[in-house]
Amino acid sequence: MYEFPLLIFNISGGEILFLLLVVLIVFGPSKIPSMARQLGKIIFEMKKATNDITREFRDEYDGVKNEFESTKQQIREETDAVKREIDQTKEETRKKIDEGKQAFKYPEELEYERKEKEQKEAESNVANQEEDADNEDKPDESGEQGNK
Repeated sequence: MYEFPLLIFNISGGEILFLLLVVLIVFGPSKIPSMARQLGKIIFEMKKATNDITREFRDEYDGVKNEFESTKQQIREETDAVKREIDQTKEETRKKIDEGKQAFKYPEELEYERKEKEQKEAESNVANQEEDADNEDKPDESGEQGNK
């Protein structure tokens, strides 16, 4: 035979029946329905109070969370603004330093830099001309020499 033990607060089914019998004997059959109604009201009020407390905690949590997110966003905006300002100042400083370097160069240095640049360009042009000449002398795929 299969026994299904009813365990509520670690009380088996037989123990619950015994407690119900004691309640019936002590309070009588006329008071049990009113006691059950009172017990139902008490349980309902406890559920209602629990739900109210849960809702209050949730509302407070949402309020704190929203405030935190707002503060976080403000901090992010401020730090981004500071970063942009630092980058802008850094760029302006670099430009001023470069301008200062140019202002303090002697005319001889400027002339030397100009001549050096011209020499590099001339060397580049010569290299390009030699490369073009080499390409003209090489035979193409058909075996004929290229003509320009």
